[in-house]
Amino acid sequence: MIKSNVQIDWLSISCLGIIKDFSNLIPKVEQFQTRQFKTVTTCYLNSFEFCTITSEPHSSVLNELLIIIKLYNRFLYSTEYHNIIKNLIEKNDLKKIHISRIDLCIDFQTFEKNRKPEKFISDFVSERILKVGKSKFSLHGETNDNVEFQYISFGSKSSNVNCYLYNKSLEMNQVKWKDWISEKWSGLAFDKRKDIWRLEFSLKNINYSLIQDITGEIFKIDLDFIKINWLLHDLFFLLVQNYFLFKQNSNDSNKSRLKPIILFNDTIESYHRMKLSEAIESNRLDKYLLKRLDLMFSELREDDIELYENCENIKEIFMKKKCLQKHYFEKIEPVTAIIKKQPYVFGNEYENNEQFVEMYKMKPDLDF
Repeated sequence: MIKSNVQIDWLSISCLGIIKDFSNLIPKVEQFQTRQFKTVTTCYLNSFEFCTITSEPHSSVLNELLIIIKLYNRFLYSTEYHNIIKNLIEKNDLKKIHISRIDLCIDFQTFEKNRKPEKFISDFVSERILKVGKSKFSLHGETNDNVEFQYISFGSKSSNVNCYLYNKSLEMNQVKWKDWISEKWSGLAFDKRKDIWRLEFSLKNINYSLIQDITGEIFKIDLDFIKINWLLHDLFFLLVQNYFLFKQNSNDSNKSRLKPIILFNDTIESYHRMKLSEAIESNRLDKYLLKRLDLMFSELREDDIELYENCENIKEIFMKKKCLQKHYFEKIEPVTAIIKKQPYVFGNEYENNEQFVEMYKMKPDLDF
């Protein structure tokens, strides 16, 4: 299969404020309302619909300054939309910017090992393959002499993550042909004799960040995040790992021993998700405590390896909770590695260690 090219197919942004400066966009106030908002404004760029802005909520429960900006699909396949949206936000001093919904997708013709998507759906329906995890699903297809599966989705209407696998060529031909998508396909090495399928994830209520396990670096899913292609790629395949994982069925009653099915050959860094509410801002005392823990726990290595490993787990939890992984690997570990080679005296390690003092002098930016 073709190397995956992750694409944003839907983007809506919520924020607070009043938009008066539309810059190079041409606004048109519509003569209708939505169920949630009184005012609907369509903005045009070069005679094309660029975005819809809904404002003035009907409900008093919602903030009266709440605005939803939804981009039209055409511009999501271009490179110019991001700067236009950022400019709109900055010129009008909009606050509390949040991605309310984003859809990520890839287009392809076969999975790994030439597995056809329609055969994949058929195998799932007949339980030759099993999905990992519990979820609702729905199917669409046609029957003539044979049953043809064209669409399968996982997740309910209330789910924050929904997954769709469907025949995109068929949808484009039957519902609406989109030249900008066709143009993108023409730049890829697709077989014109075969249909193109799409795997898509729809994310709502995004209240978490991604933490890269190796570096501890935190990536908040925001407007800056979505303009970086490799982050979109990693987010998409993290979703594949969590919501589109299947195993080959067999007679083994222990489902954990079933063989996983490799659908894509894309590899990503190791991440875990962290709810934004879990992120606790660290301070100088936290950094100082982390360094002392690192020094104290290292002394246990030779005496009790099991206790040492347990203490290291505590340190790891503390670093993740305080978002200090990057600080540890960049500023603490290089310095304390020297101290760990010498006897540790609790409460007096700095004064008795000339090497640390010299290292500290060479690194005045160390912030313990």
